[in-house]
Amino acid sequence: MEYLYQKGNYKNTSLPDIVILDINLPQVGGMTVLETVKEDERFRVIPVIIFGTSGDQNEVKEAYSDYANCYIVKPVDYDKLSDIMKGIEKFWFEVVTLPKL
Repeated sequence: MEYLYQKGNYKNTSLPDIVILDINLPQVGGMTVLETVKEDERFRVIPVIIFGTSGDQNEVKEAYSDYANCYIVKPVDYDKLSDIMKGIEKFWFEVVTLPKL
């Protein structure tokens, strides 16, 4: 959150083009972070990709209800995770037109 709000060590950083968010964050839950990001007008246009472990339908629905742009079940296999990350990169940075922030 300090990065998004450009505080402390992140004072002179630019906003990210996308946010990849693990739902199971320590201290503050991923859903709380998602809600905070999407409630703030400055960040609302930044796509948020949620990684969850279970794919539980209640969790998936909650993520989309809170304006997540997609929900991905995080694989345990590194090669599968790597393939997903490459797909995310290709889609969001080669196919999609993102707003300039």
